[in-house]
Amino acid sequence: MKIGIIGTGFFSVGIAINLAENKENKIVLWSENKELVDEFQKTRKIKGIYEKALPKNIDIVNVLTDVIDNSKVIFILSSINFVEEICINIKDILSSDIPVVIGTKGINEMGRFAYEIANKELDNNISLLSGPTFAEDLMEKSLVGFNLYAKNKNIFKEIKDLFNPKTTIIKYTKDLKGLEISGVLKNIYAIGSGIMSNISNSTTGLYLSYVFNEMYDILYKINSDFETLIGLGCLGDLIITCTNTNSRNFTYGTLIKNKNKKELEKYLASNTVEGYKSLPNLYNLLKKKRIKTPILDAIYDIVINGEDKDLLISTIINY
Repeated sequence: MKIGIIGTGFFSVGIAINLAENKENKIVLWSENKELVDEFQKTRKIKGIYEKALPKNIDIVNVLTDVIDNSKVIFILSSINFVEEICINIKDILSSDIPVVIGTKGINEMGRFAYEIANKELDNNISLLSGPTFAEDLMEKSLVGFNLYAKNKNIFKEIKDLFNPKTTIIKYTKDLKGLEISGVLKNIYAIGSGIMSNISNSTTGLYLSYVFNEMYDILYKINSDFETLIGLGCLGDLIITCTNTNSRNFTYGTLIKNKNKKELEKYLASNTVEGYKSLPNLYNLLKKKRIKTPILDAIYDIVINGEDKDLLISTIINY
């Protein structure tokens, strides 16, 4: 089976390696970077992302039709800023009977999540994949898990069966809104966790407890399921993203403490920090819905308005 993946970032490559465990699968990734594609064709490596030779049933191309043609499933795994453009570019060449899986966690300036963007632009069945999974762990074939929203159980099973069952647990959810917003929230709270890092493990535990309480309030206000809160796409993802330097959002938060503007700008220029990109957009959305979020507000004031990092500590004290 041919599977198309749009994107060649860490997560895209990790998903490709997982899917390639089934030797009957042919995985084709698309990149707009012709130099990256040319280098891969020579070495089968992706400099700066995956230094080993990729499995033989993975290919990388520079032409979208080479990804779309004859693919049975399409994964869109790009940054939130590119999802709309990608959907517009593929909608006239993608048959409407091909399932599309979105793996992007973010919200754009119009207050729209990645799934909403894809669902508006495409006539296909759209699914949403989210969970506590670092790309590095996918690449190393560690045991990982995801929540998957799909419009029905048949599509869910079709997508689930693509993955290696020995290393990948995929749980069905019907709670699209909860899964969408949880994927954005955990990245933002991970920035806060980075700001709070190196104080003490006890302080981290206190912070995460209050964060989890705030996430509960948000999900309750949008009529999300309680199972989402304690599931892979919320609690599971929150834990790993807020406690690990593999998280770019967490790492960005640690850099804020140094108050080195050039260092922060350099990191943002060379890394996709989805929490930073989505923070003002989600902040504005929650304000429109009149949902109180003191911790998220403090992170917003520190990251966007340049307030002192101690604001987050005082917010926790007075929570």
